[in-house]
Amino acid sequence: MPVVKLLRFYKLRCFIFLLAFYLSEAAATELMFPSLQSCMPGNRDASSCSVVLDNNGYVVDSISGKKLSDTAESMGALNSYELYRDGSRYILVNENYSRAKTHRWVVFGYDDGKVILKRIYIFSLDFPEQSGPYWHGYECRPDSRAFDSLSGQSFSESAMGALCGDVEGEVVLIKDDAPSSAPAKSLSVSVPVYNARQRNDAATYVFVGSDEPDLSTMVCHSNCSPLAQEQPVPQMRKTAGPALLCDERSTAVFQCELKSGKNLALCAARDSAGEIKGLQYRFGREGKVELVYPSVMDSSLDKFTINHYVRYHVDYVRVAFDSGPYNYNIARNADEDDDQKPRVGAGVTVIKRAGDAKEINLACARIIKDDLPVLFNKLPCDSEDALGCDVR
Repeated sequence: MPVVKLLRFYKLRCFIFLLAFYLSEAAATELMFPSLQSCMPGNRDASSCSVVLDNNGYVVDSISGKKLSDTAESMGALNSYELYRDGSRYILVNENYSRAKTHRWVVFGYDDGKVILKRIYIFSLDFPEQSGPYWHGYECRPDSRAFDSLSGQSFSESAMGALCGDVEGEVVLIKDDAPSSAPAKSLSVSVPVYNARQRNDAATYVFVGSDEPDLSTMVCHSNCSPLAQEQPVPQMRKTAGPALLCDERSTAVFQCELKSGKNLALCAARDSAGEIKGLQYRFGREGKVELVYPSVMDSSLDKFTINHYVRYHVDYVRVAFDSGPYNYNIARNADEDDDQKPRVGAGVTVIKRAGDAKEINLACARIIKDDLPVLFNKLPCDSEDALGCDVR
């Protein structure tokens, strides 16, 4: 294991020990990013990411290869970028290693090809002559404006401009609100909060067992509205929009429309922390669903299986289940055609397991939602399927 990864692994283990030893159960629930996974090329976790940071510094759609900006992030010896996934959220991490260190973290969602900015955190180290070094920073929260990367700017630059404006040029000192119960060798930073690029609040974060801001050790102390507790935004019906097959308790992780106008969907129910707790297959039209499996969604994950095969420019996913004498196999295939252009196909195959083994294939004419990677490690793998079990 490389030295840098070994140090990060050791640091994370130390953090977990300190968190368990020092913090109460209530405080532990304020962990901001509890399940970080890398979305960098060559990392096995990247197969579950809808977007990745490629080797050229572009944030790209992992299926279509579309770049989310026309300008790459500015990487160098003292300026690094990494992309992580935490549940349905992505975090673009920029670390500047000059003497005046700066950490910038852009938190966003990626849904149906659209970027939803959630937060930006900025922490900088200052060296005033009158006193010793100290950390200060900013937090920028979203407004109602839609986000689009600007031409000539990198993804992070466009995000900074959209949420923060010019606030990074200011140094705003906030009265320290460090918790009295914070463990030794932990850093507490109080920062101004900006909404719609206007300062109107303050928040305090603690980095447990760390002497500088660290994404994996970030804990909410006050007024930071932990992202882990934010609930999924309910689906809203739009004029001439796609059919809504999932009920009010669930959201689609995969949905497509057939030539007939009917839809098929995999609907996921989540708990209060946003973790998937149940899955349901639905087929039909909005307001006239013809098939629902299983009828009860709670604790239904073990009724499905998932398989995943991935290599360079190839990504195949299968989700299957049995209902009565029939086997249903929902497939999504992403690869390249003979001209090396990206293509994506999907559909469902229905086979009667005994007797007349007639096979019915229904191809998707239009994919509406494809977030199947969120089911990796949630569903059991069918070890007998030819695709294999690369679902990490």
